Amino acid sequence: MRNRFIVLILSLVVGLTLPALMGPTGGLPSRPNFQAVGVGAAAGAAGTITGGATLNLIATAVQANGVAVARRLSCTTACNVAGMAVGDFATIKKTAATSRASTTTSTADGDLQFTNVPIGEYIISLYLTFGDGAGGSRWRITSPSSDGTMTAAQNCQGVANSVIISANGVDNTCASVTNERAGGSGYTRLTGAGTVSLDWAQNTSNAANTTLDFRSWVRLERVN
Repeated sequence: MRNRFIVLILSLVVGLTLPALMGPTGGLPSRPNFQAVGVGAAAGAAGTITGGATLNLIATAVQANGVAVARRLSCTTACNVAGMAVGDFATIKKTAATSRASTTTSTADGDLQFTNVPIGEYIISLYLTFGDGAGGSRWRITSPSSDGTMTAAQNCQGVANSVIISANGVDNTCASVTNERAGGSGYTRLTGAGTVSLDWAQNTSNAANTTLDFRSWVRLERVN
């Protein structure tokens, strides 16, 4: 009976002392508390990134002092990133191919675009794969920026080349695209909020489709 009483007293002491030690001002160091802030199209508390109908995940890492750090957003179609803060990044990866024919006017891909991008500085990276078109392809990143450049490595019909393109400017072209791959990264500084998109079309107008494959993706990270 005496031993049981001693065990009970020790259990009460540990139960009362340990929470105090684990607190922000306790004797033991605190640790980050990771918590989800929303899943699904309707999710998103104040200050979080919001997404479209195919939103996959919004997650925030919250430190012990309650300050939010980097967040990630994954989409399979156009992403609304109105709440994007410094350190946040968003990725769009297509789940279905898009085909275009008889056009040489580059317009935004229906999937690979970020809407309501806040004023700030951003790093852009991408991987694109085109196919099926005798009309070839042309593509560029378009944004409401004051300046921006991208370095892209491209393999066009087995011929590798590197190009520098403006975030608001010149199309990168490929004469025909039975098998084109392009990957690169760049920088853009937005002086006004708006849409950052992958714009593309055929290089020469042709009735045969040029197709942007479902493996293609674009990522945007805010750095300032």
